[in-house]
Amino acid sequence: MRIYIFLNLIQTKEKFRDRAIANKNNGSDAETILVDIYIANRDGRLMDRISLAKDLVNKYPSSSEAYVYLGFAYTSVRDFDNAINEYNKALSINSEQYRAWAGLAFHQVNVGNNILMPKNNKQKRWL
Repeated sequence: MRIYIFLNLIQTKEKFRDRAIANKNNGSDAETILVDIYIANRDGRLMDRISLAKDLVNKYPSSSEAYVYLGFAYTSVRDFDNAINEYNKALSINSEQYRAWAGLAFHQVNVGNNILMPKNNKQKRWL
């Protein structure tokens, strides 16, 4: 029974995604950019994803969500310092932006040789 429910959720998500792509030109400018960001990410065009997210921020500079999408884009290319800066900008606009808080929390995880830490917070390691 659980497998059926899980598959049903995946199929529903795919259906909404496909409808969003098919109708992207019928939405607002922001919705069009968000669909393009999704497509660029899906296709592995990560630098395009950053460029599109920057366009979103330029067109909607008072939207905390726009900065979160730019933070996600920087995370995808492992540019953690810029990602953290964008999450902080989102929080300066809306201190309750939970996706920005989640992004910051993710970047504070110490994995391996401090790989996911921002440069100024990396610990010195002694051999």
